[in-house]
Amino acid sequence: MINQIQVCNKCKSIKKEDIEFLKANYSDCQILIGCCNLCGIGRTKPFVIYNHIPIIADTFQEVIKQLEDKRKS
Repeated sequence: MINQIQVCNKCKSIKKEDIEFLKANYSDCQILIGCCNLCGIGRTKPFVIYNHIPIIADTFQEVIKQLEDKRKS
C-alpha cells in the first residue's frame, strides 16, 4: 500500500510553500490536496493527515517532525 498524505489548501495555517515542501520531499507518497474537513483546527494550527491519521502541531516544522516519526514506526 502506498502511503498517503492529505493536506488542505484552504486552511489559513497551511501555506503554499508548505504544500510545495511536501510535494518535493515526499514524492514516494500519494499527496492529496483539498479540504480535509478539519476547518476548526486548520484556522489556528497546521496539520496533515497521514494514512488517515491527523498530525497536528503548533508549527509546520513540528508537523513534519511528527510525520517523520510516524513514517519510521
